[in-house]
Amino acid sequence: MKMNTESGWSILTAILFCLGIVVPGARAADTLELSVREAVGMALENNLGLRLDRQDIQSAEGRLETEHGTFDTILSAEAQTSESRSENTSLLSSKDTVELDQTDWRASVSKTFSTGTNLLLAWDNARSETNTAVAGSGTSTTVATLDPAYSSSLNLSLIQPLLKGRGTERQTLGIRAAEEGLQAARFQVDDTAAQLAADVKKAYWQLSLSLEDIEVRRLSLELAQKLLDETRAKIDAGVLAPVDVYQPEAEVARREELLIRSQKGVADAEDSLKVLLNLKDWAGEVRLTDKPTPGMPEPVMEEIVRAALESRKDIKAAEARLVSSRWIRERAEDAVRPSLNLVGGAGISGLDDSYSGALDDYTGESYYNWSVGLQFSVPFENRAARGEVIRVRSEEEKAALQLDLLRQNVTVEARSAVRNAETAGKALVAAQKSSLAFKKRLETEQARFEVGLSTANDVLQAQDEYAQALISEKSALIGLENAMADLDRVQGALSLGDRESGRQL
Repeated sequence: MKMNTESGWSILTAILFCLGIVVPGARAADTLELSVREAVGMALENNLGLRLDRQDIQSAEGRLETEHGTFDTILSAEAQTSESRSENTSLLSSKDTVELDQTDWRASVSKTFSTGTNLLLAWDNARSETNTAVAGSGTSTTVATLDPAYSSSLNLSLIQPLLKGRGTERQTLGIRAAEEGLQAARFQVDDTAAQLAADVKKAYWQLSLSLEDIEVRRLSLELAQKLLDETRAKIDAGVLAPVDVYQPEAEVARREELLIRSQKGVADAEDSLKVLLNLKDWAGEVRLTDKPTPGMPEPVMEEIVRAALESRKDIKAAEARLVSSRWIRERAEDAVRPSLNLVGGAGISGLDDSYSGALDDYTGESYYNWSVGLQFSVPFENRAARGEVIRVRSEEEKAALQLDLLRQNVTVEARSAVRNAETAGKALVAAQKSSLAFKKRLETEQARFEVGLSTANDVLQAQDEYAQALISEKSALIGLENAMADLDRVQGALSLGDRESGRQL
């Protein structure tokens, strides 16, 4: 007997599996067991959206570092050499051409302090050598008394703002604005995390509801199948007519379709949870270890609203952005002021036919210089600075309005969350009563059918009503869990899904 390829591969795979050998494509998918707390923790660590928002923190940290860079110490150095050959135009020398070799090197260090004071310490050095005591070109003539000649000078210069940019308060406006921006970014990430925690809990309970729905659909199908078997038995016994089998058969087929649809709902709910957790194993199964906890929440409206307004991280982020916009506006207003600076400098120098001799002049000779003065400047129109003030004032007003609007929305959201939690608790109690009533009705109809006092259609209707009541009860229980998640979220609480304490069993 010739074995086809597909059958042969199936047998080979089965043999290798029994031997413990892994075959590519034949590995069973992994199962991940999760509690609500574990699901929230995994999402907070791996969720792509939250990781994306965390980049805003790094961006804000970079902006703050940039602002601090205004007060960095800057060290610079440069060196250059040059050579020139020109026609001699001076009568002081008999040379036809003048040759000049020049080498310059310079080092400096500068720093701006938080008071606005800028200091520059510069060390300048030069060496020159010429073929004649008189070096000249065109209208420029230099009498070289030393050849070669070395010069060196050490100079300290100062600029101190007296109007625009005066004092630490104005100089650090950018840093303070960046610090508030960083704080706003951190608060915003915390707010996103709180929202993510609520979304994960809702997705977790939605998957739980979908799994419960499958169980109810299976129970409903089993009841319909049992009724079909009983109907066929009665037909065989001559108690019922053959046409009485069609209604139970149709109902069994309908409930099989509902079970298939329910299985799709589980797959969709599982994918939604996997997206929030950023799971890579799409084929793996998620097994829930927590069950919804029935109970009646007793939130107090005033307390929840107050906690929301005091604790919500999005409100704190908006407050930080408003403060940041105020510092930015003050810096822009400072830029409109005229510039008046105190400037000064002092230095020592040396000149000799050797470099060491030039350096010795720093202490051996009284070669020095100093200066002090004022610098003043102001643009006549100053449109750039004035336009920036108009823009940042508008941004500040916008930030203030956004904060007021957010507080208003949070108040409404908190009040709605409290009412939803109260309603969810009452809805669960009603659903539990309804489920119990329909269960008793089904038991009654089943008993009546067995003694011939009820029809198969009556029993099927009672079964369907009981199934819907069970689903409503499970849905109400999940609705209560979602309401509690919203209560956490509206207060800005980053709950990991622990069993909440504000319920009465």
